[in-house]
Amino acid sequence: MKVVIWLLAGLSSLVVLCVAVLLIMGLQPGAGDTRAAVEISRPPEVVWTWLTKKDKVMKWVSWLTDVREETPGVDGIGARETWVMSDPNMKKPMEIPSVVTAYDPPRSVTVHIAAPGMFEGDVTYHLTPVRGGTQLEQLGKWHYSDAFARLMVPLITPQANAKGKMDFTRLKNMIEADTTSAVASAPAGTAAAAAATHP
Repeated sequence: MKVVIWLLAGLSSLVVLCVAVLLIMGLQPGAGDTRAAVEISRPPEVVWTWLTKKDKVMKWVSWLTDVREETPGVDGIGARETWVMSDPNMKKPMEIPSVVTAYDPPRSVTVHIAAPGMFEGDVTYHLTPVRGGTQLEQLGKWHYSDAFARLMVPLITPQANAKGKMDFTRLKNMIEADTTSAVASAPAGTAAAAAATHP
């Protein structure tokens, strides 16, 4: 009997220790930040359309099943959308409303995202011209309102970063395989480039 008691006491101590470690890790500066980056062999003007056009976004963001435009015809700051995500870890699709809070095409865009009772945050995409293409970077800063989610931040964040990396890899492959984007990245001054970048 004593062995069982000691065993249970040891397991309880281990659980408490694990919770304490998760809490400490979750309180570290930037613990909930997400990051992703990729270099794409197309100019920022081309990459920008894949970040801002519904039909293109639907192709490369995993779990995304629909994008509802809540302010049709509005581009830039104040534009609102609702993303419908089928997260395999969730029992039912999750609707995530968002609003554009900063807009500087084709250099950067920031979106505020909120899932009431769960989390909210700001995601910024930076597009930097580099030799032969664009350096695309994503930075997300998150706050979790759910107590269990806050505890799990040290586990959630690496998974979110892995998903971001996977999505960016898919985005890169799609853009570089798109023959129309290849035309758009033709040398400046050609009729094809002018037609592609100035609809």
